[in-house]
Amino acid sequence: MDVRRLMATVFTILIPYMTFWSCIKSPDSKQNRYGNASWY
Repeated sequence: MDVRRLMATVFTILIPYMTFWSCIKSPDSKQNRYGNASWY
């Protein structure tokens, strides 16, 4: 069914946006930078 395809597209779209917003919310926070680095 198309449910799996829809889920895949939603995840591929949401994950970059979540990291993008987490960077914007606290750009000067060192903890946020280390947290983002740990994901990569």
